Amino acid sequence: MGVNALKTKSIIMVLCLLPLLVQAHESNELHNLLGRAAVAQSNAYVEVRAEIVTLGTNALPQLAKASSNPGLPWQERLTARICYERIKRRNDIDALRNYDWRKNKDFNIDWSRSMAGPGWKMQDLVVTWLVEQGLWYYYIELIWKSTREQ
Repeated sequence: MGVNALKTKSIIMVLCLLPLLVQAHESNELHNLLGRAAVAQSNAYVEVRAEIVTLGTNALPQLAKASSNPGLPWQERLTARICYERIKRRNDIDALRNYDWRKNKDFNIDWSRSMAGPGWKMQDLVVTWLVEQGLWYYYIELIWKSTREQ
């Protein structure tokens, strides 16, 4: 076998292994980000979550795998589910964040007249709406990570 044939075979082998190496690197990067997000709170959490969500739909298979991996702490599995939902349901979450609750048929204008504001009266309305929309992890994230996002 000549030198050129050996070089060609080596190049082909490297090209075949390259996607596996890239996937392993991305998997390690995602695992590190999930670990950081799992322990972070508030703005620090939002920043790490944004890094994960920026990975886009290509990260969905890895997030799905991480979300059910019994070898990961529950916080990382939950973070994977939150990020999965954020990528998959981005438009629904944006619609929720921009939703005008005053136009909801069940909103009562008298709620706004309370010194405490309408928030405490709206809890049932909002939770019911979230259940109907199936945005489970968005709600959990707001409470668990104190994101204070609107």
